[in-house]
Amino acid sequence: MHLALSCILKRFGRRDPGDGIGIVDWEAVRLAPVEDLYEAIKTGGMGNVKSRSLKVILDMVHDENVVWQEKGEIPANVKPIDLLSLEHMRSLSKDEAFEKFLAFPGVGPKTAACVISICMQHNSSAVDTHVYRICT
Repeated sequence: MHLALSCILKRFGRRDPGDGIGIVDWEAVRLAPVEDLYEAIKTGGMGNVKSRSLKVILDMVHDENVVWQEKGEIPANVKPIDLLSLEHMRSLSKDEAFEKFLAFPGVGPKTAACVISICMQHNSSAVDTHVYRICT
């Protein structure tokens, strides 16, 4: 397991059994001060940038899902942690999802392509900026 993820799990815990055993309690992360998240991930490098970006992303996802819930597009009885779900991204086209991921702070083309390829099972090639520079 990646060091930063291991530290996040240690500091913030896992979701309750039945909610997805092994999954980070992202609601606890979202509600915690950014300094707590920084302390959890600083050993992985760039902790200041990553902790701020992650907190903003969690708030963006939560706020968007709350709006959808108020419009009736998400059942009113979902648990708060479910308001951090990105499952709806699977219904987007590859290009739509790519643009949506790029809107998150700290997410660049390589990360967006990796998520689209690995998590969403779309054909997408993630190219490192250094490799891209050599190839162009």
